[in-house]
Amino acid sequence: MKRNRDDRDADALMLIIRYCDNTENARTRFGDTFDAFSKDNDYQSSCTMYVYQICEICNRISGELKAKYPNVPWQKIRGMRNIFAHEYENVQTGRLWEAMTNYLPGLREDCLSMLQSIGLEYMSEPEDDALVIDGEDDWEPEL
Repeated sequence: MKRNRDDRDADALMLIIRYCDNTENARTRFGDTFDAFSKDNDYQSSCTMYVYQICEICNRISGELKAKYPNVPWQKIRGMRNIFAHEYENVQTGRLWEAMTNYLPGLREDCLSMLQSIGLEYMSEPEDDALVIDGEDDWEPEL
């Protein structure tokens, strides 16, 4: 069964919010200072993956919904995603920290607003089918 645009947008928005929360949880766990972040490779690696996932998932949001939220820096998010994907070794710790502390909280709030605009609320625990991507609910990774 093909899913509609609002369903796909909702799935993406919920994932983005969850990764924003994961980043915030890492800050609580490892220490909410740049000094702690800059000295801990595990902290950096986990947050890099969370931010990369957020950037990647932003690409799944429909153009129609993005157009309703021009204040969200969609192009900058796409640019950050490209750096993570193609120039991972060039990710700057300070820039990553800045994104985590200055931009993710606002993006999370924007995603909550977008969910509300399509008549949904954020569920911190997803339903069984909440992570369906493009209608492929039986996806299995190849080993």
